[in-house]
Amino acid sequence: KNSLAFTADGGANWSVASLPFSGVTSVFGAGPYYALGPKGTLAVSSDGAQWAERPLNATKNLRAGLVDGNTILAVGDGGTVVRSANGGQSWEVLPPVGGTALAAIVKNGSQLIAWDGKKKGIASNDGGATWVEVLDPLVLEALSPLAKAGKCDARLPSAGEVCKYKRDVTSPLGLPNVRAFAFKGDVGLAMGDAGLVAFTADGGGTWKAKSGLALKGLQGFDLAGDRVVALGKDAVIVSIDGGKTFKQAQLPKKIGRIFDVHIGEGGAVFAAGDKGT
Repeated sequence: KNSLAFTADGGANWSVASLPFSGVTSVFGAGPYYALGPKGTLAVSSDGAQWAERPLNATKNLRAGLVDGNTILAVGDGGTVVRSANGGQSWEVLPPVGGTALAAIVKNGSQLIAWDGKKKGIASNDGGATWVEVLDPLVLEALSPLAKAGKCDARLPSAGEVCKYKRDVTSPLGLPNVRAFAFKGDVGLAMGDAGLVAFTADGGGTWKAKSGLALKGLQGFDLAGDRVVALGKDAVIVSIDGGKTFKQAQLPKKIGRIFDVHIGEGGAVFAAGDKGT
């Protein structure tokens, strides 16, 4: 919805970045990179990791873009064409021509063509400064048809291919059953049978698991830096190394049941619960 994945080594490693808007429709460029979205939204990144939105006066959805030297173009619904002639330093929204929902833009020789992928399009012979409707259907028929998303299963798409990518990640064999989990942002804890405690700091991408801790059910948790405090039905466990190891906290005897924990400033940990505890 508002994130994209970036790879610089052919797909071996990926980093996920958040965009300043939801509904990404297209990403183009070879550094800087440009991301398009609804209602004329455009974001720019130099490394694929940090994105900043560029304000435009466009109101229609942008769907495709092209970089041609210092000229950057984005096209979209209602014949919208957005252009920068100075490498993205400034942008202008051109008067729409034809009102066609433009889904792609290509460079055909010295001519630029933006089209709907079917039978309507516009063309420019001056680097995208001015546009006219394409009246010859043979011009559009000669263009490559727009790629449709197919199934890539567990492989990466080949050059020019668009696909829906899905991969399931399962727990390692022999791991006890998970009974509860909770997240705060990208940090999460999972608890389960046999005293299972698993910790993730990257939204569930990777987990560090440990079993044998006496924590029956996850009541709640709090975290601050590398310190994690988790509360079960009758125990509190603590980690000071980001979830790599956990130890059970020794609570005073004859206290009420603990309902919540909180890590305060300076690392002080507070637990509160039944009977005014």
